[in-house]
Amino acid sequence: MTSQPKRILFTATREGVGLSSIVKGFLVSLRESGVSIKVDILGDSLLEATHIRRTTGRICQSLAPNFLSKEQILKGYGLNLNSCELHILLCQESNFILDNPGFLAEIDPVVVLVFDAERDSENDFQIIREHISKLNRYQKIGLIGNFSDLDYSKYKSLIENENCKFLGLIPRFEEGKFAGGSSLSINRNPSLLTRNQILRLKSLVETYIKFNDFRELYLQSRDVGFAKQQVSDAQPSCRIAVADDSAFHLSFQDNLNLLREYGAELKLFSPLAEPSLPNGIDAIYFPNSYFNLYAEDIEQNKKLISQIKERIYAGTLAYFEGNSAAYACSKVVFENGTITKMLSVINCAANFFESSNAEEAHFKIAKFVARAPSVITKGVEECMGLYGDQLRFELNSDPIFALPNVKYENTASAGIVTLSNIFCTSSILHWGSNPIFAQNFVANARTIGASDLSAASLKANPVR
Repeated sequence: MTSQPKRILFTATREGVGLSSIVKGFLVSLRESGVSIKVDILGDSLLEATHIRRTTGRICQSLAPNFLSKEQILKGYGLNLNSCELHILLCQESNFILDNPGFLAEIDPVVVLVFDAERDSENDFQIIREHISKLNRYQKIGLIGNFSDLDYSKYKSLIENENCKFLGLIPRFEEGKFAGGSSLSINRNPSLLTRNQILRLKSLVETYIKFNDFRELYLQSRDVGFAKQQVSDAQPSCRIAVADDSAFHLSFQDNLNLLREYGAELKLFSPLAEPSLPNGIDAIYFPNSYFNLYAEDIEQNKKLISQIKERIYAGTLAYFEGNSAAYACSKVVFENGTITKMLSVINCAANFFESSNAEEAHFKIAKFVARAPSVITKGVEECMGLYGDQLRFELNSDPIFALPNVKYENTASAGIVTLSNIFCTSSILHWGSNPIFAQNFVANARTIGASDLSAASLKANPVR
């Protein structure tokens, strides 16, 4: 392994050209050939970060320009440059790359540009040429055309460009032509990728991409003296249980990194499958989830529900975010009339609104301004994140946040604090945009301390 991993950035001329699917095909092929890979996303997609994590078996950060400064993005990028031969940055924010040439100059990766080969007008070619002109100031560019008719003669000018290496054209996917038996359509749980889906993406890439040329391209990546960020090996000051399974997993990796940076040891557990919490924990973090797909299974894990309630009543710090806010409520009511009972640490019902599109995010970028004082928001004036509207409940309480740039009529999205140790919001905060949030979480994991709260007192005083 070299002293610094080879670095490659994948980007596209526009959204919807199959960039992330092509990258996943490369990842599977490279991993199976023995290449040690790490991937980060330049964007805010929790779904894509989950796909990458499942494809590579390693963490994937969402380095979101909407939430983070360039310096914060560079710091996060440096964290993932350890222990790999090849680092891939999947760029979903091409405008950030084009508008911030200094960023590319600092990380100095080889670039692969994916374009829509179905669009072949002169204007479309001009868009490709403009991207090449802005990107090839640093290293040679690899070009991949997707949705093509495999007519290479159309791209002669691109193929003969001495600053580019033309890696291939990929046709529209044809059912049954490649390995595996299931389609590439999205699963009921969008985070899950089947082995057959992965094999098909791998087969597409290996069939139509000049893999030796691709390998030759990324091996040209230069050492640039970019500083790797060292992970702290200090003794942890507290333990935080983090829900992580097929239902609960849609967290910003940056949030978890910050908890570790401020001294927390993270212990993963499954609300779906495990009967108990990890031993010796000081706080519990429930990240955003596909709660609606597993509500009945979650409800049936009664032993764990009982233990979580007991710990929370005793004063353990608990943070519920995104759709996982439903887990804290007394019950969840779905649009089809189904009702499932939950933790009841917040004395109200949650109403869950399904989407007609399984891939629809239901989250919009928003700025959160701290409003109600609490131990977790002390010193936090504002924070960026994703405002959620799929889950709704109402309580007569002061919300944690105001949302000046979002019209909302939903207590859940602005967040609530109950009993001083329960924090609940149907939105998702990116703590990297204000690390004080994570610092407060860790600092108070131990100091909130045990309480004599009981189920009776909770019902008598549901909101404080």
